[in-house]
This record gives sequence, structure tokens and C-alpha cells, in this order.
Amino acid sequence: MKAPAFCYNWRMKSAVPSLRRVNPEDAAALTALALRSKASNGYDAAFMEACREELTYSAATMAGGETWVAELGGRLAGFIDVRLVDGAAEVFAMFVEPGLKRSGVGRALWQQLETSARHLGASTVMLDADPAAVAFYQAMGAPSLASGPPAPFVGGCCREFGKPCNGNCMA
Repeated sequence: MKAPAFCYNWRMKSAVPSLRRVNPEDAAALTALALRSKASNGYDAAFMEACREELTYSAATMAGGETWVAELGGRLAGFIDVRLVDGAAEVFAMFVEPGLKRSGVGRALWQQLETSARHLGASTVMLDADPAAVAFYQAMGAPSLASGPPAPFVGGCCREFGKPCNGNCMA
């Protein structure tokens, strides 16, 4: 008998996704998920159109780093794209299916990020966070690096976060 693709923990109300490396065939599904997830933060159609190019994935863009996919029941639940930039593991994208936010999918992806950062030899994990994701990144132990107002990005603002690895990003 094949093991289930995911386990739902009723007591903790969280799902434990299976994780795998991305495949080139995943590009269209990742793009659709990124757009759905971003839109679920309350952005209007004009903003989403401005983000479309940045949130479009292809085999070429996915080849630039380590991209991991989270699946629940064989269906795409989220993904994270991390790349080594100047000795830091930089999160280029992290998206979770809107209906699965706060279910444990993001935490599983973050744990994979920290594992990937260690394997890449990164000294720090770095990311720019959408305002809607700030609380999540803080809960994962990544403090804001900015002392002033958030930096602008297309149609909004974001906050830069970082977490030292010191050989162990899980600390």
C-alpha cells in the first residue's frame, strides 16, 4: 500500500506536505500559483498585471537556483525559489496556495530553505517580504534588517529580512 502524499494533523490543524525539486514542466503551474497567492493579499488587477512578468516562471528562470515544490495529495500547495547570491541564500520567491496559508505548508518550505542554505554554504538567509508575509518571516526567526520605512516595489512596499546561518540556519 502506498503512503498518503500528505498527513493532516487534526490536533495542530496543519498539513505536512511532501517536498520535491521542481521540474521544468512545473513552470506554468508555479506561475499560476504565484499570481493567485499574490492576488490573495488584496492587490488590484492593475498591480497584478504589473507583477505578471516578475511572477512568471520558465525552465530557464527555475534553473537559476534551488526551487522546491510542496504538494498535498499530489497537488501543488506552494513553492520556494532560493539562490546563492554573494554568500547569502536569497529567497527569490515563496508562495503558498491561498486556501492553505497558515496550514504548515509555508513552515515546511522554510525548513527546506534552511536545509538548502546550509548545503549551499550560505552565511545568511536574505529576502524581501510582501507586507502580508512579514509576520510569517518574523515567526520563522528572520528579523527585519531595515530601521526606516519599507523599501518601495511595484505598487507597494516590502521589508528586507535576514537571518544569520553561522553554519546552522535552523537555530
